Amino acid sequence: MSRRFKILFPGLMLLSLLLGGCVYFNTFFNAQKAYDQAIRMREKRLAKDPEDSVVVTPEEKLKFERAIAKCSKLLELYPERTDYGPKALFLMGESYLLMEDYGMAVEKYEELARYYPTAPQNPLAEIHRAKAFYLDGKMLKARDAVQIVLKKNPSGEILREALLLAAHMEMEGDSASAGLTYFEKFLEQKGLSDDVRADVHWEAAKLSFNLGQWERARGHALAPEHNIYADKFKYRNERLALLCKYREKQFADGIDEAKHLYKQKGYGPYRPDIKVLMGRGREGLGDWKAAENLYRQVPRMKPRGAPAAEAFYRLGDHYFEVLRQEDSAKVYFDSSAAVGQSFEFGALAAEKSRALSRIAELRKAKPDSVQPHYSSFMIAELFLFNLSQVDSALARLNQIVASNTLDSTHTIRAAYARAYIQEEFKKNKPVGDSLYRYVLEKFPNTEWAKQAEKNLGLKPTVQTDEDRAHTLFLEAEKLRFGGEDVSKKVVPAYRMVYGQYPRTQFAPKALFVMAFLREGQAHELPPVHGSLDSAKVAYYTLNKKYHNTVYGRIAGDKMVYANFTKADMDSLFTKANGDSSKVVSEGGSTSTDAAVEDTTEEETGKKRKEVLEPGVDDY
Repeated sequence: MSRRFKILFPGLMLLSLLLGGCVYFNTFFNAQKAYDQAIRMREKRLAKDPEDSVVVTPEEKLKFERAIAKCSKLLELYPERTDYGPKALFLMGESYLLMEDYGMAVEKYEELARYYPTAPQNPLAEIHRAKAFYLDGKMLKARDAVQIVLKKNPSGEILREALLLAAHMEMEGDSASAGLTYFEKFLEQKGLSDDVRADVHWEAAKLSFNLGQWERARGHALAPEHNIYADKFKYRNERLALLCKYREKQFADGIDEAKHLYKQKGYGPYRPDIKVLMGRGREGLGDWKAAENLYRQVPRMKPRGAPAAEAFYRLGDHYFEVLRQEDSAKVYFDSSAAVGQSFEFGALAAEKSRALSRIAELRKAKPDSVQPHYSSFMIAELFLFNLSQVDSALARLNQIVASNTLDSTHTIRAAYARAYIQEEFKKNKPVGDSLYRYVLEKFPNTEWAKQAEKNLGLKPTVQTDEDRAHTLFLEAEKLRFGGEDVSKKVVPAYRMVYGQYPRTQFAPKALFVMAFLREGQAHELPPVHGSLDSAKVAYYTLNKKYHNTVYGRIAGDKMVYANFTKADMDSLFTKANGDSSKVVSEGGSTSTDAAVEDTTEEETGKKRKEVLEPGVDDY
């Protein structure tokens, strides 16, 4: 080795180490940077709307995925590094947890514990592992994991998270009332830090609110500990307390509280939302002009955000519910949806706008000759389920039932629906029961009558076509598996199911068995004369009349496999009655289904014809 190289060699080694360390550092630095960017985006989004239910936005997800990719690369290229390895695994676990990929989060937390048991990230990773089990519905594993954490006598952030998670698990499967009691007993413990107490009070406030216990909810929301929160969470608590006033119809007191919140310096970002709260209070007092003025101010204060979406929605709701001006209401609903459908009220407004558009279309539609009440029934459904207009829905349904024009599908559905609405939505059981009896009297032996009978708590007596077809099908099955003659007893028994109840679910099933049995006879030695043609006719009919059923699809496959074409089918029908134009068409039967000739097994060898519906040929 030359003297010059000896001099350069240590320098080259040092340069290599520095470059390697730089690459290593940059890899983790970029991972941490991507993760922090995602967290800031998430916090900014939740600051605007603390109740935002979106897990991660597409932009946040890209950042988390980049952090995971960088950490994975670091672990792959530098597995020997013990200073950044634990950080990388923990960062991956946190990213997966926030993206609700709980299985992968657990995997990374466990790798951290396995490869770096003394790493400082382990205590927090342990409780987050338990949290991942809990959120993934794995309660036993979650309970065990929490108990392991608590046995180590943790403190600070880890103790707070462990205790809250334990509280939530105690509530699992229990009633909200029992869960609230648990939280309040939990608060009686000594030695709890203010941040733990503040979080438990908030959980108790939410439960109380959902139970309709307004004073109890206010007490927890405004507990002294809530003052330790940052402004966005402090406002969250005081907002819920104000809503409790509105739920108690104490609108004037609620407005006063809203005015006080509006003056708070730290609540500047929430002033548009406070304006909405003021508007709700004025609306509750019956002062619509003042409420309208407040709602209109909100979009000018902050055009994009949950408060603007809610303000537009409440304007639209008033025009629709009170003024009955559907066109004006739709304009406001569209404006709310345009603000953002990721917001609760933006999504509700979009749904109502679509419903109003569909109602306008249905009103313009010409009556259907087959289903004359289709449009009216669909409008009633839209009023009920999309617009929460129960009385408007009932009015439409009553018109359908009272009409002299009978709609075989929607008249009976309307009769049943109005009984259901009276009982379930209007909570008027006597009227509901009376309307259920109307269904029993006017539409006996139908599925709707059967359900009405059940809702009335009566002993089952209604026999529908499905019930009768099922009985006949079981009788045919008994003959088949009892070894009876296929041609003389079994096939005619299945034919009766199809012939008498062609619109039931057992008709295609019976037709398929007939085709299958006839196909089997064609392969007997000696084959039964005419059985193959009968099987083909049955498969063809099955495929055309019941092509949307599994039996229809199997029949179609058999036709393809046997290279059985429409020309073959036309030939059979032409031989039978000389008019292939009456063959069952795609999508359903013709007004006169084709008659088919078949050869029986009688000694006379005489041929006979039967109409396919009702009554099927000897397949």
